[in-house]
Amino acid sequence: MSVDLVAALGPAAVVALAALIAVLRPSWVFAMVIVAVPLRVPLLPGVEIATLLLLGALVGRAPAIVAAVRRDPLVFAATLALPAWFVASALWAFQSSFVFAAAGKWLTLWLAMALVAADDTLTPRRVVWSALAAMVPSAFWGAAERARLVEPLGDRQILRNRAIDLVDMVRGRALFWHPNRLAEFVEQIGLLLVGTGMAGVLPSFCVAGALVAMAGTWGTDSKAGMATMIGGAIVVVAWLSMSTAARRRAVWIGVAGLVGATVVAVWAYWAHGGIGTRVLVYRYAWQLFSEHPVLGVGGGNWPLAVAAAPLGVSRFWFRTHAHSLPLQLAVEVGIVGMLLGGVMFATPLWAAWRRLKDADGAWRGVAHGAIAAVLGLLAHNLVHYFLRDAVDAILTGMMLGLALRATRRVA
Repeated sequence: MSVDLVAALGPAAVVALAALIAVLRPSWVFAMVIVAVPLRVPLLPGVEIATLLLLGALVGRAPAIVAAVRRDPLVFAATLALPAWFVASALWAFQSSFVFAAAGKWLTLWLAMALVAADDTLTPRRVVWSALAAMVPSAFWGAAERARLVEPLGDRQILRNRAIDLVDMVRGRALFWHPNRLAEFVEQIGLLLVGTGMAGVLPSFCVAGALVAMAGTWGTDSKAGMATMIGGAIVVVAWLSMSTAARRRAVWIGVAGLVGATVVAVWAYWAHGGIGTRVLVYRYAWQLFSEHPVLGVGGGNWPLAVAAAPLGVSRFWFRTHAHSLPLQLAVEVGIVGMLLGGVMFATPLWAAWRRLKDADGAWRGVAHGAIAAVLGLLAHNLVHYFLRDAVDAILTGMMLGLALRATRRVA
């Protein structure tokens, strides 16, 4: 058998193996997929091993997924609207061939959510063990890189050009392409562990895992990642320690604080002349949005739109995304896409939140942690864009699926 044939059959074999595991050992599926996410091993151009395992698991678990969709048709329909809108944007995109890869990323998120929401074999303890196995090695690796205990992988000059290996510091990334992607992965699992541990599920291991996650975000030197992980952990612990009456007061205080913080942030922004080079890109993104406010320039068309932009800054940093999830959606799929993006995240989170009171205590902790993980990611992505490749969507989709699975109504 030729080398080319083996290379061609390899990805298909991974999908087939994952499908077989999903049929014969469905309880292995969650761990199999989540542990594969940080491996970042491409078997095809732009297609990583975790994505192939997800596809195989979807095939093997298709009947359970169909049943889950039937139980929550409105939730799954609402969350599918954004990927469908991305596909539709091929009709007006600057370059329609860019659309489908972008749509596929959002569809991957939906599929990962459906896979976990349909998993009737999961237990809270299995969620914790799987999350730890997925996160701890990469978090330690990233921290070790920053501490210069481990040399970062890759050509030294390229790493310096990408500001990963700086003169006086290394930004940890483990097997992730960029430190921010490692930070986003680590912070989501870290916040999941905080919420789950607060419900008494393997609390010692959850606390240890959350501390490792904090070390991991430190290793990346992602300021937004560190703020998300540490600040998010404090908020989750405080929230789950409060009485119901105290939570109501905290909501109002939090709203007032948010308004105040927004005013201060706006003042600081103008007083200090923006936020460095990102402000140049944000201004250009806003200009593009103003020119195409309703439909946008087409899904995946940001690289094309920014190619000739008079930014006055290296396009290396901004050629693939606008460093802001809301702005990325606004530019590519317009205000309609922004609204559908809000629906995609808000619908499963709201459905889970409404059902929390009926959930078992241990599952309630999983739900709190999964909700915190998604909200933390969204907060981080005010100044970043997590969906660089389809594999980046898997963990966030799994967190949304966990929120739904943890609060599933029992007939």
